[in-house]
Amino acid sequence: MASKGDNMKNEILDPPDYLPVALWEDFVAYRREEKTKKFTIRSQRMFLNKLERFRLEGYDPVLLLESAMESEWLTVYKKEDCRYGANTESNKKQSAVERVREKAQATHRDNIYALGNFD
Repeated sequence: MASKGDNMKNEILDPPDYLPVALWEDFVAYRREEKTKKFTIRSQRMFLNKLERFRLEGYDPVLLLESAMESEWLTVYKKEDCRYGANTESNKKQSAVERVREKAQATHRDNIYALGNFD
């Protein structure tokens, strides 16, 4: 017979809408495999708050969780390749400087055409 404490240990918070339920359940199970660190309801809440902060800073929570499990981390870290849109083909091939330069050139071209000066 399971005690109330056992039930609390097995509880999983509902993930936010932007996070697939299966991925969240996999991450919680993964975290609980590590016996030295408990992943309690309170820990889950704090972790989801951290994930939300990172999401608001432009990081993709799904990629962050996948990266954490792949790297065998117990938490998530800000990784540039986990930003929204970071894994698009054009972004993989260009550095940040190249992307900024390309955008500036495109804006300059648009401005020239808008003024009717084609030289």
